[in-house]
Amino acid sequence: MEPLCIDICYKSLLQNVVEKLNIDKYSYGYEVDGPKLYKAYVQIDLGIDSELKTEVFWGKLSNNKNESEQDAAKETVDYLQRHYKFEVCDVNFSNYQYYKWCYHRMNEGYAATNCESPNSNHDSRQIKEGRSSSKEIFNSTVDESKQHDGVVDVTRNTPILEGQFLVT
Repeated sequence: MEPLCIDICYKSLLQNVVEKLNIDKYSYGYEVDGPKLYKAYVQIDLGIDSELKTEVFWGKLSNNKNESEQDAAKETVDYLQRHYKFEVCDVNFSNYQYYKWCYHRMNEGYAATNCESPNSNHDSRQIKEGRSSSKEIFNSTVDESKQHDGVVDVTRNTPILEGQFLVT
């Protein structure tokens, strides 16, 4: 079984999770607490035990609205993970541009171990934002003996278990 979705941030992961779980309604909002201090939240409507239940998950107070939204999305994903019993595997890609480039190169038939840091001539805007299945992204990876259903965590060379989401 492949991971249900592979994402680079919690906001994107949340969007894919609610899609996969057929959750119809969720929204972001925020409160302003002082000059340039934001506290974001995610409000989500869940059908639990045949009743519609609205849950609100708060992000941390931050002077960066996106950072607070990411934190609120993480809290929401954590709750949904416990409620719907799916796994989240944090891959911790340390250099976002490097791995976006690897993803792009792998779609052209290169293995993850052949990825090199992008040079100054590489235009990251050419990289497709769409996501492929995990087998397309991680095919021909590192060590065949460490593969599990064709999926390998390229950052640590350890298997990613079935049914996990990959997030950073």
